[in-house]
Formats: sequence, C-alpha cells, structure tokens
Amino acid sequence: MKSNNCITRYFAIIGLLFLTLLSAKQASADPPGWVPPSGLQYNMMIIAQLQYADGTISLNAQDIIGAFVGNECRGVGNPISSFNGLIFLTVSSNIQSGEEITFKAYIQSDDLIADIAETLGFENQGEVGTISTPYQFIVVPPCLDASANAGPDAEIIENESSALSGAAENYTGLLWETSGDGTFESTTVLQTIYYPGSADLATGTAELCLTAYATEPCEDASDCLTLTINPLPGEITNATAAQRTDGSKLLDVYYDLTGGEPAYDVAMQVSFDDGQNYQPVAQVSGDAGTVSPGTGKQITWDAGAEFPDGFYSQTVKVKVVADIHVWECGELIIDERDGQEYSTVQIGDQCWMAENLNIGTLIDGTVEMTDNGAIEKYCYDNSESNCDIYGGLYQWNEMMQYTTIEGVQGICPDGWHLPSDEEWTILSDYLGGENIAGGKMKTTGTIQIGTGLWNSPNTGATNSSGFSGLPGSHRESDGSFGGIGEYCGCWSSTKNPLYAIAWRRVLYSSYFNVGRDTNVLDLGRSVRCVWH
Repeated sequence: MKSNNCITRYFAIIGLLFLTLLSAKQASADPPGWVPPSGLQYNMMIIAQLQYADGTISLNAQDIIGAFVGNECRGVGNPISSFNGLIFLTVSSNIQSGEEITFKAYIQSDDLIADIAETLGFENQGEVGTISTPYQFIVVPPCLDASANAGPDAEIIENESSALSGAAENYTGLLWETSGDGTFESTTVLQTIYYPGSADLATGTAELCLTAYATEPCEDASDCLTLTINPLPGEITNATAAQRTDGSKLLDVYYDLTGGEPAYDVAMQVSFDDGQNYQPVAQVSGDAGTVSPGTGKQITWDAGAEFPDGFYSQTVKVKVVADIHVWECGELIIDERDGQEYSTVQIGDQCWMAENLNIGTLIDGTVEMTDNGAIEKYCYDNSESNCDIYGGLYQWNEMMQYTTIEGVQGICPDGWHLPSDEEWTILSDYLGGENIAGGKMKTTGTIQIGTGLWNSPNTGATNSSGFSGLPGSHRESDGSFGGIGEYCGCWSSTKNPLYAIAWRRVLYSSYFNVGRDTNVLDLGRSVRCVWH
C-alpha cells in the first residue's frame, strides 16, 4: 500500500513539474484562449501523445491539447519535445465521476484547431496512460468538402447529343442526373455525353446536375447547367426553278419544306456569279416569309420589278433558305392541342390573347365540371357554334386545373398563363384606368344595326387597344345561360384566401369602364391568357 502511495505521489510531483514548465511554453505559443477554471475540487491525470493525421507524433511544444466538458475548458497541455512528445494533462471537475471529456488540438504549424476523435469519462484521481504506454490523442483530419462544376450552360439542336465536361475536387464518387428523360453515356465520370429524350425535345430544355460525393462527414457538392435544345432548322428539298416564257420576267421556284417547327422564315436569294455570292430578293410572292412545313411550295419572283432598269446574266442561280421563325406578339399562335389559332396583341409590356380561349370538350350546362384529366367547357345555349364565336365558358377550378397557384398555366397553351388580378390591373392602368379602359377594350358595333356583337349602345367602344373584348355571356350555377351581347366577364387566377370566390374583370355594353368584382367559383366565365 505504501509503495502504491509513493507511485501516486511520484506522478503527481512529475505532473506538477511539467505543468510548471508547460505554463512557460504556453505563453509563447499564444494558445487559442483555452483557460481552465481554478478552484475545481477533483483531478485526473492523462499521460498522452498527440498523433497527427499522418501518424507522426507531435514534438512541437507550441501545439496544445485542450480538455473540455461541453464548451468549458477543463485542462490544457503541450507536447514536451525532449520527452518523446509526452503530454501531462491534468483535467479538473467538481463532480467525482461521470462527466464526458472531449478534446481538441491546436496545431501550431497549420494554425488550426482540429478535433480529437477520442473521449474519456472523468474519474477523480484517475490515471490514463503511462510514460511507457502513453494514451494517444489522434487528430481527426480536417474535412475537405467536395466541389463540383457541371460546366457552362449549353445549346444543341434536336438531332444532337451534348458532350459534358464537369470538374470536381475532394470527391469519392460522382453522379450525373437530369430533370428530363434523356440518358447519359455514363453517370459516374466527369466527361460524358447526354442524349436528350422525347420530353426534353418537347420542352426544349433540360437541367443537368453533377453531384460530387465527399468522404463522410464532409459535405457533398452539386452544380447544374441548363441544356437548351433548339428545334431543327427548316430543310429545303426538291427545289426547282423555271422562267416563264411569256415575257413576263417571272421566275417560279418550287420546293418542299420539312422541319419540327410549326413555321419557318423562308427567303429567296439569287447569284449572278455561279454561286460565289448570293443576294436576297424582295419582289417575291407565294410561299415566302412565314411558311409552314409541307410539299409543293411555290415562290414567284418578279425579276422585272426587282431590276426595273434590266440586267443581263447568262446564268442565275437561285437559293431558298429557311430559318427558324421567332414568334413575336401580334402574330397568330396555334394551340398544338387542337390546332386552333388565336390572335395576339401587345398592350404596354404585356402580350395578351386577342380572343377568348376555346379549348376542351363541350358538356351540358347542367353538368358540373370535374377533375377528370380532360378539359371541359360550356358553350352558350349548349351550342358549339357559340364557342366558335365567343370562346368557351369555364368554372374557376377547371380553368385553374384544380390548383390555386396564382398565375398558373391552367388551361392556357404552352408558354401562356392565366392573368392574375394584378395583371388585369396593369392592363387597365395602361389604358388610362378602370373608369375609361373598358371602351378601349371592346369590339365596336352593335347587333341592332348589324355591325357588331354587342347590344346597343356599346358605350365608348373603340377597341383602340386591340384587346377585342366580346360579350360572351356566362353560365349560372343552376346550369342556365345569360348575358350574351350584354357583357364580357373574364376570370383572373387570383382567389380570395378566405372564401370560395375569385376576382374577375367585366366589360359592359352600357358603360365604358372596366368592372372589378368577385364571383363564386362554379359560375362559367370567359378566359383570356397572357404570354409569359
């Protein structure tokens, strides 16, 4: 027993000796503010070494080991370079046993604080490690988070694939993913090829994302690029040309046009130097300008009108070119769902349909619309011919396709959306405010004198905006119809958050203002769409 007490006292003396020495060294090491509190009742001793992440033992007296209970420092120690890097660390507590001790290391050469994986339980008068077998504090390697770069946004045309060249660092694995339905040549390498799928081609875009996986617990990284898939340019085939022999100086050109777009910009060019240089010609008629794909197209060039002073050339080469048509507001749109065409108009910064929407299958006015996956519509007096003139009538939920998100596409064609209450206000404000905008939005004329579709007096109607509002009537909650010729009521996509009502706009035969009010959702109203 006496011998054991001596050993204990011996270690205590050694510990005090080295703590005295270490206190001097810490002053020059500028430790990161780790100061244990004084006056704690109980102590335990740890004899240890600090092992770097590469497995070597610290002999740097400026390195520090800190012992913590929670965030409170309970002891500090430094390696003694002349003593194999041994650390004599006294840990203090006011509880005799049970507190969990965690450790951190300050690495002076890297000027960083590193985590120590090991933890210990506090025991008063406990001793961990010996001079011959010191306890090992092993530095947890600093976390190297992964980085990923998918590369810049890219553009291809429909029949092409996209070569991808990503970059990443500090990763253990890679994964390419797509928002569409295309396929990658490989999903687990930086350089790969993406082949667009049918959904990608339909939307004209896909988001391609590269994820780099890091070693746990470090952070993974992801980065995405946008791939734009442009439609195939128009292809001109089977082109032939023939000059008329009647002295008219007219040249007829025949060709076929193929391509995936609904329309192309077709132009004719001529060369008088055997094709070395071409110049556009303007005096053309027929299938030039905006042209839909098809066979047997014909352009007639009036060379006499193009060159009224005459010209002479033994040979004239003719070229027909087709570029993708860039749609502009004011042109017709074709709803690809049913082939119907709609006029459009630019009013201020907004592009509106200049006709009421007419999409869906006619159902009887006494039948409620349902979320059945098919677009349904009402027509005044249950007559399809009235829908052809005034557009369809829709309950609010059917128009919205059973969501309440303001500005949603709903039943509008691709690229168009249902106007919000705010967008209707922007329209009327641009036209001078609600008190006068109605006249500028109504078609002119009256039924009574055979010049229009509005009942007399159609007050203030000028249609100067080109909005072309028509008095399309409405469908009542009981399935009956009314108001044809009297007013045009169009839904907004803005619903009252508390009640089953939504905002609408109304044009009246007897007034030149625009009405703004709410209706219950089961009424059938007209619909206009706005370009995104």
